[in-house]
Amino acid sequence: MNFFDNEYIAKDDDDFASDNWNETDWRRYLTQIDVETTLFLKKFIQLRHIINHLDLIAIQMGWTQQEDHSIEAIIQKRWREGPQTLHKHPVYIVTHGLYHFLYKNWELYQESMPQFNPQISWIYARLLAIGEHNALLGIACMDAEDLVLAICHFKSALQSVNHSMGLIQKAPSSSEKATILIHDAVLACFDLREVWLRVMANCRDIEKNDDDDDENE
Repeated sequence: MNFFDNEYIAKDDDDFASDNWNETDWRRYLTQIDVETTLFLKKFIQLRHIINHLDLIAIQMGWTQQEDHSIEAIIQKRWREGPQTLHKHPVYIVTHGLYHFLYKNWELYQESMPQFNPQISWIYARLLAIGEHNALLGIACMDAEDLVLAICHFKSALQSVNHSMGLIQKAPSSSEKATILIHDAVLACFDLREVWLRVMANCRDIEKNDDDDDENE
């Protein structure tokens, strides 16, 4: 099934080392984030049919330790090298990578189904954009420790991804390639749901613990 796998992956794999943080170095830093996203995406493509593949990818990406391999640990851990920006947050990388996968998946599906309804195609693309927008805002709020607001944005993102799944599951398929593309799109949507639901649960736990601490003071 590798006739389309490479099409999902960004081609910019240039690495670099940065010591000074002028504009040029920040641009290189952003390129390195793209490299990390590409690495996640390659692992997702390779492991996507394995049970608990997100937890396994988290270990391989170095986001969590073998003895604590749940994806919840992604939320708590940041990389140790370089500036600690939102771009390096593992949940950002997972979300950005899976949306890259979904956009490319849809391009390939449309190539395999050239007569597909353009209006439905536009609605699906718009739902993807709305979902990604809200998820990234949720990650930013989580990074700023505005956890209740983060939950609100993730709920909006979940609504969009649920509608996206509803559309793609009804999409026609006239070839093996189209069938595989639809299956993979649904899989990526489920992974987005799983990550965000766990993030929301973690945010609620943190809020509850903070409230308990305030009551005990």
